[in-house]
Amino acid sequence: MKPAAPSEYRGEFETIATATSDYRVCEHLPRLATQTGLFNVLRSVHHGTPSHEAAIHWVLTGYDYPGANVTTKNRNNQPSIGSFVAKQRGPNRPGLPAYVCVPDKGQLGDRVRYAGAHFLGMAYDRSGLVFSCFPSEKT
Repeated sequence: MKPAAPSEYRGEFETIATATSDYRVCEHLPRLATQTGLFNVLRSVHHGTPSHEAAIHWVLTGYDYPGANVTTKNRNNQPSIGSFVAKQRGPNRPGLPAYVCVPDKGQLGDRVRYAGAHFLGMAYDRSGLVFSCFPSEKT
């Protein structure tokens, strides 16, 4: 949001104060505004590769994988960050998965193979839940 920008750039919604000083959110997120001490906001992320596939691998695993691409069946051998967290913490609530990856294979097909648990084991793999980025799609 850009509350100090001219009206033609800032959009139609106002900002509201949050539990974190000097951080504001959209007026439509009052519950989120009370919980800003529970999460981090990344305002900028940079990687040193021009390849989206290698960058996706880096973001999901924390490891560089220069050979990552969408045309070959190259395989990652590093667990995803989500799988490491699932192993350490487990699910936040009984009956819910410890780790869900969005987007998942259901959306991107075989192009994304970097979100799995690998040597950590299937118990820490991403959930089979499918979330859609597009409201008109059935999941």
